[in-house]
Amino acid sequence: MKKYLVLFVLLMLMGSFLVTSLHTTATPQDDDNNNGDDDHNSSNNNDDDNNHTDNNNHDEDNGSSSDENEQSRAVHIEKSDHKIQIEAEKRTGNRKDKVEAEIKAEDGHLKIEFRYKTKVNSTKTDLKLKVKFREIIEYVDNGTPNNGYQLGEEIFRYHIGKAGWKPFNYTVQTINGTNMHVMSITTTDGVFTAIFRVSEKLISLNNTKITPNEIKIDIRIVNFPYTSNASSLALKTKIESKFKYKVENETHDEQEGRAANETEVRIGGTDALQGFFSWAEMATADGNQIPVLHSNLTEASHEEHDLEEGETSYMTFFSFIATTPKDIYWDPKIGIAVSTALQNNILANLTPGFEALSFLLVLALIMPLIQYRRRKQYK
Repeated sequence: MKKYLVLFVLLMLMGSFLVTSLHTTATPQDDDNNNGDDDHNSSNNNDDDNNHTDNNNHDEDNGSSSDENEQSRAVHIEKSDHKIQIEAEKRTGNRKDKVEAEIKAEDGHLKIEFRYKTKVNSTKTDLKLKVKFREIIEYVDNGTPNNGYQLGEEIFRYHIGKAGWKPFNYTVQTINGTNMHVMSITTTDGVFTAIFRVSEKLISLNNTKITPNEIKIDIRIVNFPYTSNASSLALKTKIESKFKYKVENETHDEQEGRAANETEVRIGGTDALQGFFSWAEMATADGNQIPVLHSNLTEASHEEHDLEEGETSYMTFFSFIATTPKDIYWDPKIGIAVSTALQNNILANLTPGFEALSFLLVLALIMPLIQYRRRKQYK
């Protein structure tokens, strides 16, 4: 009996050591929610927008932890004149997740469709949201200065893309050994430009963190055809999804200490996984920092003809508080925020063969007792 007790204790100690070792090696170390506030410097030429922030020094963020630096996605880009398709995939053990995006420059708007899909064994998750930049509204305040655009204050509407689009420009830049994919498109009149940046790993660019779980967007409005010398501009934007939304004055990145002065719309059914469209609360207008105010989101599904079943379209206006600026530069982002709890999920899902090892360990622990009881029974 004593020798079985001793063996049992030894097996328990070995099992405890094995589980601890497996947990240490299998727990994922990457945190996909790291991004930060963006810089707001303005370039001098629309055709050189890809160099807007990238021709300066690219300093590594020495404050980033090792788990942040281990993030990695394999990025694949397909480009046509007026459409970009993005796939960014990551595999960890039995878990596979993919970021997909389609950016289309169409007659009257620019549309970004962002999708996140993950599969852990047989469990699948699929989250999708769309953002459309529709119009630039020229407005004059009617007694409510610095309060942003209000319905009825508009004096001119510029339909984005109505004048046509130049072809997409696409380059790959290397920053600290990491590829960053940069895509930009401009209207033929040069008024509206959008720049999209996708990184294969977490990078720090001029105090800006760009993660592989998001698309950083730079919006530029240059030489707008004003009809008044006392007007301001607002950007009409649509956000569409099948999920409920919530506006947060403190973004996920701000909560994690990686950003400041941001606001976001969170999309999703759980706290563990949410899509987001976030934006800087300040923009640059002719070299000066100005506030960016957003209106309340209101449903505007009746204005859209391409909604999928179950989708709802919400409208908001981003007002740039400056009088007739010639050059506006502003930073939104679109992406997904995955909680640490969801990333860690179940240890067995991330460690191939862990279930089998667990079963064998339990079997090894109970077999001596079974054998002892049988021998005692037949004596």
